[in-house]
Amino acid sequence: MSNSPSPPTDAAPPRRAKKRVYIPLILLVLLLAAAGVFYVRGVWADAVEKNPANAEAGTVTQLLQKPNGNVVVRCAIIVDAPPKDVYAVVTDYESHCMFLPYLGEVKATRQSDGRILLEGIAQSRLWGDWPFQSVVTHQESPDDGEYSTHWGEEDKGAFKVNRGGWNLTPVGPKKQQTLLVFTLQIEMKDHSNAIVRNIIMDRQHAVVKAMRDETLKRKKT
Repeated sequence: MSNSPSPPTDAAPPRRAKKRVYIPLILLVLLLAAAGVFYVRGVWADAVEKNPANAEAGTVTQLLQKPNGNVVVRCAIIVDAPPKDVYAVVTDYESHCMFLPYLGEVKATRQSDGRILLEGIAQSRLWGDWPFQSVVTHQESPDDGEYSTHWGEEDKGAFKVNRGGWNLTPVGPKKQQTLLVFTLQIEMKDHSNAIVRNIIMDRQHAVVKAMRDETLKRKKT
């Protein structure tokens, strides 16, 4: 009988087996953490409005709970142009599809009561096209330099709630700049509020920036 020691066994396979277990677990934890952050971002709302400090600061987007309890996505920017010039672009509805992202062709029809009926399509590569129809009310105070548009519908088409609007307030030296604020409260019948709000928060700033850029472009011509 041989007394020579047995050759050492290879310990690598058990380690590889552990790695095969740990890696999926780590990925699962990371996925759950990301889902948690995504959910919280879509439900955790501020109670105080936030605005950029100046025109160079860009946009400030937040989930905001209003005093009446409604939760909206709010995006603010300061435009280096007076409110009347910004308002002319905001209300030039049928040209919006030429410079605003995520928006198809829009038809605007003035109603007998002065409100504007908008019919168009909101576009999303992920969620498809959302046809919409909204009646927009304008409020204008030229002497104060304050303007606003707003709409609000419930239980229409794919929407449980479709509310929103633009608010323009003069700011800056000699009130020749505009605090432009865009708010949206969208609740869909087939999607959770957290998902819809996250989509809006990811995209709303691009819409507001495009409105600013078009205003500055027209100002130069």
